[in-house]
Amino acid sequence: MAERLVYTEKVVGSIPTLPTMNPFLEQKQIVLNKLLINYYSSGNSSPTLLFLHGWRSEAKIWLPIINSLVQEGKTVYALDLPGFGRSETPSQSFTLADYSEAVARFIEALKLSDVCLIGHSFGGRVAVKLAAPRSDLVQRLVLVASAGIREKSFKRGLFKAAAKIVHPIFKLPFLRPLRKKIYQAIGAEDYVMTPALKNTFIKIINEDVAPLFPKIKQKTLIIWGDQDKETPLKFGRLMAKQIPRAKLEVIKGAGHCSFIDEPDGFLRVLKDFLNEPD
Repeated sequence: MAERLVYTEKVVGSIPTLPTMNPFLEQKQIVLNKLLINYYSSGNSSPTLLFLHGWRSEAKIWLPIINSLVQEGKTVYALDLPGFGRSETPSQSFTLADYSEAVARFIEALKLSDVCLIGHSFGGRVAVKLAAPRSDLVQRLVLVASAGIREKSFKRGLFKAAAKIVHPIFKLPFLRPLRKKIYQAIGAEDYVMTPALKNTFIKIINEDVAPLFPKIKQKTLIIWGDQDKETPLKFGRLMAKQIPRAKLEVIKGAGHCSFIDEPDGFLRVLKDFLNEPD
């Protein structure tokens, strides 16, 4: 479908800050498959907007968007995925299927209906993994700078080689401080910054979700910042071509977190999508 470029005003030099939690947004917890899951919610009507955060993040990253939607009376849920925020870290390493199953259990346990699943980056991977086979649980899909396309590159190969070769060396006490610098140099901060989830991280990035794109039956909105350096815009264009009922909205001047960089533009395209008929 046609790609649209969304222009928004931006104050140069401003630093986005997260607002305080809306008083109508409640923090709750639920145990699913012996894991304590933390989440935030407001409202109990349909449709339900369910937000998934990215890697090294948490549900509160969505506050600028959620607060606005709550003020308009929307039903909103945002969960801390297992191992992040205030949710419990699994004792075993998770796969992408494990994360998607956790979200499925969450939807079923809370009896959420008419769900629009909104996933950012890693959360987009999880959303794709769930939405493709479970159109009964997810009625609409929003992918925000979604990860999941496996691209062969020199940096990726270097990271995998480094993970295998230098990891044993870092067991020597005097060499451990060098580990973070080496991984940062090859663009693998996510690996070293989440030590409890490093095996999970390897499993996640090794799975290519692109084969699932043609199987997504839901109406899908893809939102991308034109300045995204983490997941290039070309990935968004590829998703828009391969997901049958998808359209791409490009937020001008926004990076990987378009909902923080340009919240007004993000909200505009999201609300337009939610108001569209099926």
